[in-house]
Amino acid sequence: MSAIQVLPKLLGQDWSCWTCDSKPAAGVATPAADEATTGCTINSVESRTEHDDSGSNLDKAIPPCHCLTSASIEDSLDEDSVQNVISEADQRMLRVERRRWTLQREAAEQTSRKQELLELIRQTSIEHQGPPLFREAQGPANRFGSTARFPPFDKSKHVPVLALINRGSGAMAGADILAVAQKMPYYQDRFFNIIDVVRDRRRGGLMDVFRQQLNAAREEAKARGLRPRLISGGGDGTASFALYVIFAALSADPERADEGLADAGNGFIWSDEELSDFFPAIAQMPLGTANDFGANLGWGRKYPGAAALGHIQTSKRASLAEQALQQWISAVISPESHVVGFDVWGFMPAPGAEACDFKLCELG
Repeated sequence: MSAIQVLPKLLGQDWSCWTCDSKPAAGVATPAADEATTGCTINSVESRTEHDDSGSNLDKAIPPCHCLTSASIEDSLDEDSVQNVISEADQRMLRVERRRWTLQREAAEQTSRKQELLELIRQTSIEHQGPPLFREAQGPANRFGSTARFPPFDKSKHVPVLALINRGSGAMAGADILAVAQKMPYYQDRFFNIIDVVRDRRRGGLMDVFRQQLNAAREEAKARGLRPRLISGGGDGTASFALYVIFAALSADPERADEGLADAGNGFIWSDEELSDFFPAIAQMPLGTANDFGANLGWGRKYPGAAALGHIQTSKRASLAEQALQQWISAVISPESHVVGFDVWGFMPAPGAEACDFKLCELG
């Protein structure tokens, strides 16, 4: 289809004769050469040629009159002249249409990317909720018992909670606790192996899943005027590791701004107010050796249920360990548990510098 035939469809039918400024009769959908229809006094190519026969070029000899049929214009104008048929107003309209089409295409691509990301996150979540690959069928039984459970989570009563647990800590006690969480609604979505989260930072990976759950916990806590909580399961160093993961999940990424990672003005996707009000309170699960941090915060120096494993009657060990674990989790999700403030600090380079030198101590 030629440009002349396309233009009426792109630009609409609100036209008038560019020579005599006449308007089409009501109900006329396409240009016509009939004077009775348009009221134009220049009805044909021949009459218009005589009208403008002054020795000028073809564009002047046959001015672009919409009263002519498309066929007559195509017969009289070459390809270069057809470009001159488009008026400045029509060109502006075409630019507007092109811009509108570009915006529609970008919106469609953005929607497609969002759907793709949601599908990747869904698949990763399914893998996350599956049986732990590191526990072989012939491996040791769960120290908390094969039927161990966490206390049921009531969203209307309990504080939103997540967990980042080192599965290898506490002689694999972390792995046993993650295995219990995977069997429980709510907990199976919110309890994460901290090592797997850090390793899987691809688009739609486990870091994205953790971020999604962290945002959900924030909204749940905001609706009830609470601060969400996060269990850091491991040794004293795991607490710092957990803070690193939280900050990594909340860090802005300009390349993924349209996927919820836009900068809130502070380098993070949460505003300063959201960070102040809803940064999760840390509950340290003592799965390490010394566990000074957990002991100082009142969460114990040994992981929940550790004392029960020394019980002389083997049949009661798992039951007592499960009870201790349930009591520990209940304290974390209880709104009655006291929350205290803490400072997060670090050594930062001076503005504009890439690195900095500092001294922790000096031996005399």
